[in-house]
Amino acid sequence: MAERTPKLINKAFKQYLLASLMTVAATQIANIVDAAIVGNLIGAQGLAAVNLSKPILQAFFAVSCFYVASSTILSGMAIGRGDRKAADRLFSFSIGLSVLLGLLFTLGGLLFFEPVSALLCQSETMRPLSDPFMRITLISATGQLVMLTLNQFVTVDGDPGMVSRAVIAGNVLNILLDIILIKYFRLGIAGAAIATCAMYVVCIILVLPHFRKDGSLKLCRIAPAELELGKIFSIGLPLFLTTVLMSVQYVGNNYVASRYLGDDGLVALAVCIQLLAFSMIFLNGTLRTIQPVGSILKGLDDNRGILMLMKRGYSFMTVCFAVFT
Repeated sequence: MAERTPKLINKAFKQYLLASLMTVAATQIANIVDAAIVGNLIGAQGLAAVNLSKPILQAFFAVSCFYVASSTILSGMAIGRGDRKAADRLFSFSIGLSVLLGLLFTLGGLLFFEPVSALLCQSETMRPLSDPFMRITLISATGQLVMLTLNQFVTVDGDPGMVSRAVIAGNVLNILLDIILIKYFRLGIAGAAIATCAMYVVCIILVLPHFRKDGSLKLCRIAPAELELGKIFSIGLPLFLTTVLMSVQYVGNNYVASRYLGDDGLVALAVCIQLLAFSMIFLNGTLRTIQPVGSILKGLDDNRGILMLMKRGYSFMTVCFAVFT
């Protein structure tokens, strides 16, 4: 069994942690700024309308967790043991499934838009604002799923810094387009949704150069028999269920706020949810670090290294949450 030294583990942890924290911080801070821009340029109901669409975004993320998170774990293990062909197959499978599911999300969501909208938005006065945002969000499903897939695979393939730069650039563009499309082009809430779609496209374009490098992951033809689909989906199932429950929580919170507190309650809930973004920087940043490094260590059969990595990660989160609280 190969073993890493504590020094090497700490070095890898810091290298991935910094990039992961920058990626998550850029996204969360941009979401907060994005919400502030929408709230100020469109009004409090605009902010609430964006929040009403969160279950759709959570649904995209939940589905991606079912296969992308597990595929990147297995890909990291394959990279650790030097099996690049297996990693390429997992990458190709995830990209293909992301495109297929994204198109199905868009088609199904638009065909059954009225019941989806009625489920997510209980307030008739909010529908003129929430419906355009939901429609454009559904149209962007493929872009978001492909972006999530590429970001995770580029990270596990050893270039988390590129993902950070792409996400930061994409979110800066999102903020700028929010102002331009809402304030100057007067597109209203649809402008905010279009700006978010543009972010997905920019992130995808900026990480694509990674795949031109020698030894990087490559797309290839695959047969179902070459993939351990049972293992992929069984590993992804717990995270998928957790994310689905978060989507249910969003829907339930919005329903209660709308039913008993009205539109003002929806606005207050939307503001409070933005506060969670700060804590998610530490949580998601640490998890995004443990996943790629840990999967590679598992591929190297280095259980001691995995224990050192977990200890380092939990210690970091404990300190961060204590200070944050």
